[in-house]
Amino acid sequence: MNRLISEIGRRSISVVMLVAVLAPKLQPVTVTNVGGILTIANSLMDTSLTLSNGAWSARLGGSPILSNLSGSIGGVTTNGFQTYQEVDINNAFGTGKRVVLTLNAGGSLTVEMYDNEYFFTAQLQRSGATGTCSISGSFNFGAPRTVMVWGNRDGWDIGRPQVRVFGYPPSNPWQPNWNRSEFAIAIQDIGSLANPVDDRPGMLIGSLGIDALDPRCQFDTASNGMTFRAESGVDASGRAIPFCFMVAPADKLVEHMEHYASLLGIQNNVHFTTWIPCGTCTWDSYGDNVSSMSVVEMANAMVSTRLREYGYTVLQIDDGWQHGVRESGSWWANRKFNGTPDPNFPDPNVRPFATVDNNAMRGIADFIRSRGLVPGLWIGPLVDADCPDWRGWCWGIQNPSFDPSGGGRTYRLDLPIVRDYLTDLADKITNAGRWNFEYIKSDFMYNGQGNIAARRGAYLALRQGMRAGTHMLYSNANQWLAINAVDSNRANDDVGYGSDGQSPFDYRQQTYTVTPAIRCVYQWCFNRKIWINDYDQVHQRAPLTMGQARIWSVLVGLSGGLILSGDRFWDRAEMEGTFTGTFEARLNLLKVTAPSYGVAARPIDLFHHVSTYATATNAGFPQVYVVPVDKPWGRSYILNVMNWNGAASLNKQINLPRCFGSAPGQSFHVYDFFAGRYLGTAKEQWRTRP
Repeated sequence: MNRLISEIGRRSISVVMLVAVLAPKLQPVTVTNVGGILTIANSLMDTSLTLSNGAWSARLGGSPILSNLSGSIGGVTTNGFQTYQEVDINNAFGTGKRVVLTLNAGGSLTVEMYDNEYFFTAQLQRSGATGTCSISGSFNFGAPRTVMVWGNRDGWDIGRPQVRVFGYPPSNPWQPNWNRSEFAIAIQDIGSLANPVDDRPGMLIGSLGIDALDPRCQFDTASNGMTFRAESGVDASGRAIPFCFMVAPADKLVEHMEHYASLLGIQNNVHFTTWIPCGTCTWDSYGDNVSSMSVVEMANAMVSTRLREYGYTVLQIDDGWQHGVRESGSWWANRKFNGTPDPNFPDPNVRPFATVDNNAMRGIADFIRSRGLVPGLWIGPLVDADCPDWRGWCWGIQNPSFDPSGGGRTYRLDLPIVRDYLTDLADKITNAGRWNFEYIKSDFMYNGQGNIAARRGAYLALRQGMRAGTHMLYSNANQWLAINAVDSNRANDDVGYGSDGQSPFDYRQQTYTVTPAIRCVYQWCFNRKIWINDYDQVHQRAPLTMGQARIWSVLVGLSGGLILSGDRFWDRAEMEGTFTGTFEARLNLLKVTAPSYGVAARPIDLFHHVSTYATATNAGFPQVYVVPVDKPWGRSYILNVMNWNGAASLNKQINLPRCFGSAPGQSFHVYDFFAGRYLGTAKEQWRTRP
């Protein structure tokens, strides 16, 4: 009998199971040519191409699944092939076959398939080709019922995916391009939202390249399923981006989305720091009123409350330390951080600080480090907003040459002088001989002027200036552009305690509530594969109830990414509010949340909920999450069930084989972690209860 441990709270329930993991028997890919029909097959799927006319299809488990596949590049289509060559491959993806087919009109189509995998890759190339390359076809899973789409609205969501019903709402101007996504897209037919079932295959299409070629994917409705299209630009050699076409069996799509993210990371040799920041951030505690004394207060509290011992070691100084207001273009310590006053400024009462390379921030970093902590710093480096704040006058443009035609406000990211500036800024902050910070948050990275290549170049210029091992958190910009240039990525918008009298658990609010953190789960699959996810600050303080504080802690704790407290966790009155006697319990939630395990919880029911359907009290978000835990003695799983709607109890039946992939009839022990009680055993099904 295996062991199952559960954590049960008013708002969340978690389960752990120990199982043995057996590697599947690999079946080698074969390539056959029968009557001019070329078939590339493994034991799970196959794809066939007719050499004479280019007819192209695929089967899943022997049943037709993809049809009418075709490609186009530089005005040439895959309407027939002259010759083909097959090559054995053995790379980080696995072992398999690469088949290169020569197009009748010139150019090539390269198809790769790997042993025991549910995907193939395809890439077109033609010397001299320009414009857009595309690969399209039909996904034949049956007459559509309720089809769910995972992706980001083309041009709207800056790479932050959500889950929607396909076709909803087709005429709402606030949500255009609901069927078209940058970089990757996935669909699953669930029957109905009221009674979702996983009885049909799902499909993911995703770019395997991070080149500046603007990859996009889309689905459209058809009588027997969906049509699809993947497209990108071509590089100077006429090569398009390779795409992954993944068809997963019923109820396996979510699992295989993680596999796609792994492939993307492997293909591009993506790397990031080996350490995952865990600590505190000044923003929600102090805002831009932060000062050097605030840093002293927070650092000392991290030690006195023993949070440091539990893994909270990073202290991120957010906006408010710098000369000027927000993106002032002047990255020097202001008066609050012991900077040097500028005697020429007109108002001595609010006098900013001279734009000289002072080392005031070095002293701050040294103090943080003296407390056994890691110093981190916020910047917004791609624009000079000039900031004519409420005082009615401006700080002044610092670098007019960075934007010759616009007066220096929005930097031209393709200019060498801007790249050099960014590299030196990063060096100034992180170099051990200068300020000696070990972590940078780069915010408002949507600013600046330039195409995709210019933006990636700017991000890489920042990276180039950082000393080895510095962690860079990237925020507020198109996420895909930063792959392999940053370490972590803000996975959604800013969280908060609610604004204008709204509840922090009002799910309709897109910002300054818990909702942005919840929506980060739609990127679980990318965590520590192409970047480390950041769910923004975690909160436990009032006005959150203890149940709400617990759900926020569990949400961030199971993210596998950054953990940054945004509370004045040492302030009993602020933490408790009207909930007297809860200070120690709230502080303990912080302690049990850290450190980050590094593996993101998988949202098992990802496609059963609609993120755009949330009301004030009813969340349209996944409820069931699984985290694998590998130890020397074997693998176990944590199962977490979210009670988003705050009912006194959650009566939900959980299919354990569905969650864990366990054998039918397998038994598990159940233990309530938060209540500290053993709940007995469960076999195949487990129903949550108070």
